[in-house]
Amino acid sequence: MHRLHDLTRAALAALFCGLICMGEATADYDSEAYTFASELWDEDSADAGCQSGTCGCCGPTWVLRGGALFMQRGTPDSSVLMFDTAAPANNINANEFNFDFETGWEVSGIRDRGDRGWEIRFMSMDGWTATERLLAAAPAVVQINNTPPSFLRGATIVTATYNSELLGGELNRRRRVNDWLTAFAGLRYMELDEHFHVDANAGALPSTYDTFTTNRLYGGQLGVEATLLCRDRLTLEGIGKAGVYYNDSGQRTAFATGPPPVVFRAADTGERAAFSAEVGIAGSYCLTGNFSLRASYSLLYLDSVALAADQIPATNLILGRGITSGGDVFYHGAMVGLEYLR
Repeated sequence: MHRLHDLTRAALAALFCGLICMGEATADYDSEAYTFASELWDEDSADAGCQSGTCGCCGPTWVLRGGALFMQRGTPDSSVLMFDTAAPANNINANEFNFDFETGWEVSGIRDRGDRGWEIRFMSMDGWTATERLLAAAPAVVQINNTPPSFLRGATIVTATYNSELLGGELNRRRRVNDWLTAFAGLRYMELDEHFHVDANAGALPSTYDTFTTNRLYGGQLGVEATLLCRDRLTLEGIGKAGVYYNDSGQRTAFATGPPPVVFRAADTGERAAFSAEVGIAGSYCLTGNFSLRASYSLLYLDSVALAADQIPATNLILGRGITSGGDVFYHGAMVGLEYLR
């Protein structure tokens, strides 16, 4: 994340909580002023300041937020998943699955008392879906790059669909370091589930191929929240956080072909440490004494997770096992919603 420049430093006074002046943040910090400011930010002072109309800058004791998410999953890494054996250049590569922006939701609440507080947050993305198609000339034999490979015989049209879902929650303990910087530490949980489905139109030998992956991430995180700008009704914040997790991952695969109908299956689990990093910027514009319009943009990176496309070369349908949980994935997007302050 870029180094923060020209950070705003709030000038807090007993009678004017919310009267903000811009200045450059310095390393020298007046401990007496900090103590004085901390005393101002108790519940009574915060409520009194919020009545002035500068709701984004006066240190409310309750902050409730909710809104709609518009996020995009990053494109998978390059890997040839299947190809026409008569023309290997005719293939489906994982990096061809381009996911569009999809909608979800996010709600959060903050309870501050003095310079300490709690935060709880939940988010959910309904799911991303991308589809690719391979057309092969008859008599077609399409190879799926398992270990060892599987084959779709007589498949002239192969349709592959990739679905991904993400949800999570977190609970943080907050500590106001000074009048523009808040640090937090807490627990975070995330679920990342994916499904890769192949439908082969093979005449007398129709086939389907399905891989499901699950990731359950349990861990802790550290982060900071910095006030970049706070003037009149407008507040601008920068947010950064990083976490380490125990990832309980799994995958199951089924390859059905026939006639006669035959189903080959594989399933496996994995346990390993995972990592997340998230940065974002958020702005609030005060509409009334208690309500603000809030918008944000964030980037989320997850490392060491089991992704559906990665399982194809790792799966052995003869032995019925195989998993890789060393994948990484990137998300980015915006949130637009309302904020209630009290």
